[in-house]
Amino acid sequence: ESFIAAAVSDILIPDEMGGYDISSTGLRKALGYEALEPDKDRRRKCSALKYRTFSGFNTQWNMQKPSVRCIASGSTLVFTAEEDMTIPEIKYIGAKQNEGFGKVMLIPAKTLKAVSEAKEAASAPAAEKGQLAEYIGRNSSIVEMRKAAIEFVEKNTDLYSGEAISKSQVGRFVLFIKQAESYDDLRALLRKDMILQDDKEKHRSSSIEAFEKIVDCSGAEKYRETIWRDHLLLIMTLIKYYKRRKENER
Repeated sequence: ESFIAAAVSDILIPDEMGGYDISSTGLRKALGYEALEPDKDRRRKCSALKYRTFSGFNTQWNMQKPSVRCIASGSTLVFTAEEDMTIPEIKYIGAKQNEGFGKVMLIPAKTLKAVSEAKEAASAPAAEKGQLAEYIGRNSSIVEMRKAAIEFVEKNTDLYSGEAISKSQVGRFVLFIKQAESYDDLRALLRKDMILQDDKEKHRSSSIEAFEKIVDCSGAEKYRETIWRDHLLLIMTLIKYYKRRKENER
């Protein structure tokens, strides 16, 4: 059967020369499907790769980072399985996955066909349009979320620059985010950990309190039904880099 590998986010695949591979061969190898040829024996070719150039700024050296080309979200490769195989729903490949890169969705062709048929029925409930339609609709939200996370960290250093949050505690908060089953569950975990018993008196943990304030001010509430976890994990990654840079400056 045929299946599609669709890039849900931009992808960075390291090559062997300190750069990044943007070829279809590199993408196939990273996915683990190097032996499969895209669009094999298909009259109509459906695979297509898009590219994006991005850069950044190194605040420690006050210099612009080199521009890098990556495989852009929306890129797709269409494969036909040559033997019985099981494909996961999601794969993470390449570099900087904790910054939102490398997310790929694997979709059986029959699922894609079902989505197309569902789209034709305008009155059908959103749930009947299939999971692929949901991911496509979320793609623009992911881009918006990344920009919002970066802007939040840049403008709110006062929330995490103090001693209440150390680099090691950032790792602890990452575990909170990963263990929570939902946004509401995360808040419940925070409330549970925030209240400590000491001689029968309840005290707030300053680090948990600081983290709760970050969650409140970060805009994660906006993504509570979708990508709140990705939003907060990206913020924690950026804060970790900030803490690491400050340690190196001492």
